[in-house]
Parts: sequence; structure tokens; C-alpha cells
Amino acid sequence: MERSTAVVADLLLSFFQLIVALKVLAPLTYLAAASGYPLIDGTLTKLDAILFGFEWNVEADWVANHPALDRLLQQAYFSLYYQAAFVFLIGSVSRPGDRNGEIIWQFCISLVLTCAVFVFTPALGHVAHIGTGWMKTLMMIRNGEWAALDFSHIEGIISFPSFHTTLAILLVYAVRRHRWALAILVPLNMLLIVATLSVGGHYLVDLPAGAAVAVISIAATRLLRQGLATGYDSSACGSLEKSRGGIDWGASGRGPRPLTVIGANK
Repeated sequence: MERSTAVVADLLLSFFQLIVALKVLAPLTYLAAASGYPLIDGTLTKLDAILFGFEWNVEADWVANHPALDRLLQQAYFSLYYQAAFVFLIGSVSRPGDRNGEIIWQFCISLVLTCAVFVFTPALGHVAHIGTGWMKTLMMIRNGEWAALDFSHIEGIISFPSFHTTLAILLVYAVRRHRWALAILVPLNMLLIVATLSVGGHYLVDLPAGAAVAVISIAATRLLRQGLATGYDSSACGSLEKSRGGIDWGASGRGPRPLTVIGANK
């Protein structure tokens, strides 16, 4: 009974923390879009051709000519919310109070990093299945026509780096200790990453950039949590030393050793 209560409490807390993070950090994407730096679509198109020999229109037409694959990619692209719930549930069941904190930290760090890059690399991308609403929003912000942020409808306006790619990698990393979950999420997120092209309208070069953001956020989260844990341990040890009073625990700290008091009867 106590474990089930802990799991439910951790799951609810995880969702609450994620919602708060979204509310706080999502506006950063809009602020980053107002930087005024020129659009780099031409540069990204050239990089696709030079680095990968990739032409977006050719790939999009090929996918459109395979309706079954097209539908599958769309389902994968829009699966992030369901995947997040799935990963949170696994984390709460396996290690309540700890596991989900890792991916929440990674999410926050990766979104801040993505926004920082987006300040200097704004792009419109291609018109794809997700429509043109986000493009209109981006251009309104850049033209100074955007005045209010509707938290109930925040558009994803970042093309480079691909945040979908970042999240796909982070979700897989979160279940790395669960082989059965990896068997589900690895192929699903491979499809999701591919879908960022024809469904999300991304350039191909956006994908490795998003992967780099994921790797950096994983490393930064590990260092940050280790630092916090070390600081907490040091603070706890300090408090424990004060509570020991007239007992000398020795250099090893493994057990008490009575103090020798001058003038005491032997």
C-alpha cells in the first residue's frame, strides 16, 4: 500500500513539474524568435545538399507516394505526449522520487540550450503535414506583430535544432535500464526522427543538431545532479558532526570512541 501510494504521488508530482517547466520555459522560444537575426533557410538547404546530398522535396514526394508509411510517420511524430506518460510511469514504478527527476532536468536544460541556439539560427523550414500555423506565428514575432502569449496554444516554432529529435533521444535514454521498454521506444523514436522531415518540415541538418543538444543535456544533467548530491552529502555530514557532541567517531567515521577528558577519574 505504501509503495503504490509513493508511485502515484511521484507520478503526479512528475507531471506537475513538467507542466510548470513548460509554462516557465515555453515563452523563451518566442523571446528567442524576436532576436532579429536573419533567417538561415538558404544556408540549411545548402548544408543538406553538401553534407548529405539531400533534397527535401524529393524525400517528401517519395513519402507521399507511400500512404501507409506516411500515416505511420505521422502517428510516430505525434506520439510524444503518450511516450512521456509511458516513460514517467516506468520511472515512478522503478525508482519513485528519483528517476523522473533526471529526464525533467534534461528537458529543461535541452530546451534552454535549443532556445539559445535558435536566437542565432531562425528558420522557417518546409510546409509539411503540421501546416503553416507555426510559420505564421514566427513571422508575426519577427515582424513585431505578436503582442500576447496564449498558454493554451503555444506553437513549436524552432526548426534548427530539431527539438523533436532531442526529445526522442531523451525518451529512449530514460528507459535504458528496461530492455522491454527499449524494444518499444527505440523503433518508435527512430520513426519519429525520420518523421521530423516529411511531417515536421525540418531540414535534415536539423536532426544531428538536435541529437547534439540531447547529448549535451544528458552530460550536463549528470554533472549537475552529481554536484547537487555532493553538496547535499557535505551538508548532511556537517550537521551530523554537530549532533555528535562529545563523541569522537575517529578518522574512519565507522564507530564512536570515548573522549579522554583531562582530570577525570581513571
